[in-house]
Amino acid sequence: MRMGMTIAAALALFLVWTLFLSRMKWALRLGITGGVLALIGLAAATLKVEGVTGDLLPIVTWKWSQLASERVGDLVEASSGALASDSTSRALPEHFSDYPQFLGPDRTAIVDGPLFEIDWETHPPRELWRQPIGPAWSGFAVKGFRAITQEQRGDEERVTCYDLLSGALLWAHGDSAHYSTVLGGEGPRATPSIDDRKVYTLGATGILNCLALETGKRIWQRNIQEDAAAKGLDWGYAGSPLVAGNLVIVNAGGTENTAMIAYRKTDGEMLWSNGSDPASYSTPVLATLAGVEQVLIFHQRGIASHDSQTGDVLWSFPVKHNRPHVAVPLIIDTNRVMISSGYGYGSVMLQVRATEAGDFTVEQEWKSIRLQSKFNNLIQKDGFVYGLHDGTFCCLDPATGKRLWKEGHFGHGQMILANETQLLLTTESGGVKLIEPSPEKLRVLCEMRVFDEKMWNSPALAGDFLLLRNHKEAVCYRLVVVARSE
Repeated sequence: MRMGMTIAAALALFLVWTLFLSRMKWALRLGITGGVLALIGLAAATLKVEGVTGDLLPIVTWKWSQLASERVGDLVEASSGALASDSTSRALPEHFSDYPQFLGPDRTAIVDGPLFEIDWETHPPRELWRQPIGPAWSGFAVKGFRAITQEQRGDEERVTCYDLLSGALLWAHGDSAHYSTVLGGEGPRATPSIDDRKVYTLGATGILNCLALETGKRIWQRNIQEDAAAKGLDWGYAGSPLVAGNLVIVNAGGTENTAMIAYRKTDGEMLWSNGSDPASYSTPVLATLAGVEQVLIFHQRGIASHDSQTGDVLWSFPVKHNRPHVAVPLIIDTNRVMISSGYGYGSVMLQVRATEAGDFTVEQEWKSIRLQSKFNNLIQKDGFVYGLHDGTFCCLDPATGKRLWKEGHFGHGQMILANETQLLLTTESGGVKLIEPSPEKLRVLCEMRVFDEKMWNSPALAGDFLLLRNHKEAVCYRLVVVARSE
């Protein structure tokens, strides 16, 4: 946005100089000015901005090209129930584990699992399937052989369930909604959550669904924007639903004690709401701090903690930074939590303590501009924090806020820490890198190209199955597992 305004201003100044301040002959002045204006007119007639990169650089396409949701065509329904039945009766592979929600089983982007081969030239990941998909910034959630995501298909937001091994469609649920902006892109943003044979999804306009895992049949539906009497978000609702006990908790962004809302997961009845801060684009996360279970949310005005059972606001910390907040709060230990945001803000370490009266105090330990996480969710490994500082990979010491190193510009991607030793990093440009996390330096073990266009979507890793997607394609790889010696 700023770069476009800068270019436009520079071009206008150039034309003013050419016409009125240069010493060129008038015929040449008029010729240059007319030529520039003709080129501008031609560009306006034939080109359009389809989106932006994570650094807000425009992505230009032909004006007559279709939206991604129009290009992908209609979903082909499963021809019979045999495939759906088979996907639940097959034996799961040896190393398989579910990836049931955004950032994995406990929303830390850390998963248990096997050790993977690091020579992808000799032992490359095996591509099981690849196919077009409707636009969305949702990731996959995986339960057994069912891989579920969200996508835009024409004027419908759809929740789609694919067979993990073949990519065949098992079922689809559609709602009449279409969210699209130049900056924010097209389609849903949030990743589904799977719990107790049910799927919970949140669309970009606030449609909250509870669907049957096996069939996609709707069990209940709410609209959180309406329930919260909220304004909504400029780039659409992006926080994935959090299932905690018998609750489904969402960041609705209402300013009249409806910032956070909890629904009963069985029937959708609203059980509590609290907080009065507008939503941002972060996802709620469950944490135990100072011995108390609580739900943390990084909203527009800062971070807030809610009692997971009653919704009461336990503590909050203001952030005087009127920019989008995307990364989830990172739990460092039993008393400390770290937040990070881009656009020049950086990272803050907070210490949370419980008082004898049952209240909470929160203090800032340090603030650093050395790690500004714009989209990327941070990972802690062996006492160090890893993340993307405005697209450049770096390592931070959480005790002091000191950055230990910064190397490799990978854009605004995402990552998963697998088997305690290997970090899978997706790059904004459509690649995957396998990294050994180290506080000493960047150690890239191997890498591969997956897509030719940007990838903002979070990956999913279910055992040795790696699911990746962007706004146009989805692919499933099976990584080669190293046999561990006893």
